[in-house]
Amino acid sequence: MKRTYHSFPWVVFALLLLLDVVVWMIEKIGVLRVGPSDATFIWGVATQPLIWIAIALGPVQLWLWTRILRKADLSLAYPLTSLAYPLTMICAQVFFHEHIGWMVWLGAILIAAGVALISNNHQPTVVEE
Repeated sequence: MKRTYHSFPWVVFALLLLLDVVVWMIEKIGVLRVGPSDATFIWGVATQPLIWIAIALGPVQLWLWTRILRKADLSLAYPLTSLAYPLTMICAQVFFHEHIGWMVWLGAILIAAGVALISNNHQPTVVEE
């Protein structure tokens, strides 16, 4: 029997992270376009085209995630999804000029370091063929 190791689908994973961040940015823009009134907020969200675009991208995110899980261990793939947090923080600061304090940046660095630690020490599942 030949032993092979499934390689991690990095390109698909990068697309998933990009799509996650893009969806969150679209949702933020969509909500900012809704009026400040609480009475009309739900209706404003429900009629905002950007919110519907974000919802429509959900099945694409699911499809990408299932492609990743097909080739990668969940114990590796899921912790890597936490990289979306620092990426979203960077986008929020660049595009929305949000102020992010040093402790939040420290947390993002710790998240990235933890992901690097997990991915470097992960032993892939051996698949018998």
